[in-house]
Amino acid sequence: MADDEVCIGDRCRIGEAEFEVTQPRVTCYRVRTRLHEPRMASLLVAHHRPGFYLRVITEGRVRAGAQIARTRTGKGLLTVADTDALLCLSGPDPAKLRTALSIEALSPGWQQSFQDMGRRLDEPPRPSPAVPGWRDFRRLHVTQVVPESPTVSSFYLQAMDSQPLPPAMPGQYLSVRVPREGQPSLVRSNSLSSAPSAAEYRISVKREDRGAVSTYLHTHLNSGDVIEVTAPRRTFVLAGNHMPVALFSADIGVTPVLAMLHQPAREHSSRAVWWVQSARNPGQHAFAEEARQLLARLPNACAFIYYTTPNLEAARGPGITHGHVTNESIRELGIPADAHAYL
Repeated sequence: MADDEVCIGDRCRIGEAEFEVTQPRVTCYRVRTRLHEPRMASLLVAHHRPGFYLRVITEGRVRAGAQIARTRTGKGLLTVADTDALLCLSGPDPAKLRTALSIEALSPGWQQSFQDMGRRLDEPPRPSPAVPGWRDFRRLHVTQVVPESPTVSSFYLQAMDSQPLPPAMPGQYLSVRVPREGQPSLVRSNSLSSAPSAAEYRISVKREDRGAVSTYLHTHLNSGDVIEVTAPRRTFVLAGNHMPVALFSADIGVTPVLAMLHQPAREHSSRAVWWVQSARNPGQHAFAEEARQLLARLPNACAFIYYTTPNLEAARGPGITHGHVTNESIRELGIPADAHAYL
């Protein structure tokens, strides 16, 4: 039963039982792990072979080798492969999306996803975030290197001619190119941790034991040096509206949401903000004081800090929890259902 031949809503008899095709299978990480092929999930989507689920219409015995006979063709003749492509590939076909919304046999979860997509297609197009600056790589001057924790340092970057850099949007990143003698250069991406209005760019990098680029930046880059970077990019940016916002981060993952926190703080916004950050312990909690000062400017902000080191006795106080973030702890924070969450 090939995915490009079977349609959502098709019914088939296998042995004594009758089934109905309800949705494509969502490829999970297990197929990647079992086959030792990191691209396997994306390959299954790209080659239109996701597989699919069946709803039991009539119970009965099914055994290996039983014949499969189609008893009804699904409404709309939308194949499993086309349905999967609507959700998982870019540029969905509006006509196929409308067809999918008319198929009662489609599972509720997929119906909800397609309803959300339909609403977005009906909305007037919003301008894409501009990509400021320059093409390819540009040489920038390192003005400061500031330790933020035992493993994290911030690097402040300025134009070689000291002219203002193009403004970045909160959540964007730079790609950094590091030379290697006799070998191709290495390129890594680092989120901007600076305020969108800052005159300099700031990237904050955690040194990893096996990280060639992070080790190079920590051991070779000093104030006065020059580094090659791309212009800020990414569409993972803070939406400019007044909806409640929840900013989640763990360890060095704080950098893009820290830049997002700068935006409402700079405006002294009345926007409701939930700041949820996880770190191993207070000593490795980068940007704790900076975040505290930014949150103090927001009248409707609340902070929740999680320290994951077991049996930690230090750092007690309001909003501090010893342990990991869990489903239950998130539910207890009181974040409204219409909040925009950034993770």
